[in-house]
Amino acid sequence: MENRFILTLFCALTSILIQAQDFEGLNDKRGVNVFERRRTNIFLRYTSVGGKYTTAVGGITANFSYRIERSGKGEFSYNLENPIIGDLIWSILNGGVNNANEQAFSGGIMGWHKFHWNLVATKRLLIAPGFSFGDYIYGSERVGSAPNVLEPNGYYITAGPSLKANYVATKSLWLDCVVGVDFSFAKLNSSGARYQSIDGYPKPAFAQIAVNVYHTSRFCGGIRLAQAIDRGSNNDSATRLDISCGYLFGNRD
Repeated sequence: MENRFILTLFCALTSILIQAQDFEGLNDKRGVNVFERRRTNIFLRYTSVGGKYTTAVGGITANFSYRIERSGKGEFSYNLENPIIGDLIWSILNGGVNNANEQAFSGGIMGWHKFHWNLVATKRLLIAPGFSFGDYIYGSERVGSAPNVLEPNGYYITAGPSLKANYVATKSLWLDCVVGVDFSFAKLNSSGARYQSIDGYPKPAFAQIAVNVYHTSRFCGGIRLAQAIDRGSNNDSATRLDISCGYLFGNRD
C-alpha cells in the first residue's frame, strides 16, 4: 500500500513537471505574458506584529507593490513595497492601537526596494543576487520601565544583500522566493522622554524571507516573515508576519 502511494505521488509530480513550460510561456488567456515586464500587485493582507516584550497584534488590511521582471541572463528585476501604507489603513479602520505593550515594526517614507540581476537563467529557473535599500520604523514599548521604549528605537535607513529565485512549477504557475538581510547605517532618533537614547548603541538589523505563488490567471498569494535583530545589550527582538492574496495588473514595456 505504501509503495503504491509513493508510485502514485511520483507519477503525479512527474506529470506536473512534464507540463511545466518556461517563463516565456506564462501567458494569460489573451496571450499576454504575465511574468515579464512591469506590473502592479494589489492585495488584501493579514499582518501580525509582535515582539519579545510585547503582545502580538494582527488584522486584515490592503496594500500594493510594484514589480519589474525579466527572464534573460544578466537582466534586471525590481520590487517596491511600502508596508506602512497597509499599516496606516488598518490603524485608521481600527481607530488606532492603544496597547500597554505596543510594538512598532514597519516601513518608513521610502519603503522597501529590492534590486536583482539574473546570474543563473534557464527556461524554468532564475537565481538572482542583488541588494535591498529602504527604511524601517522600529520600537518596543515595555510596561514598568522608564523610559518606556528602550533601544533600539527610531527611524532607520538600511541596505543589505538579497537573493531571489524564480521557478516555473507548471505551465500556468510559478514561484518566487526572496531572502535578505538589511543593515541599518543611519538613524533618526525618536523624541520624547519615553524614548531611551544611548549614544553608540548598535543599530539593529532586519532579516526577511518571502515566498510568493503566481498564476497566469493573475491571482497570486504569498507569505513574508521579517525579523528584527537587536545587536545591543537590551536583547530585544520582534517578528512581522504578512500573508497576502492579490491580483496582478499591467504588463508594460
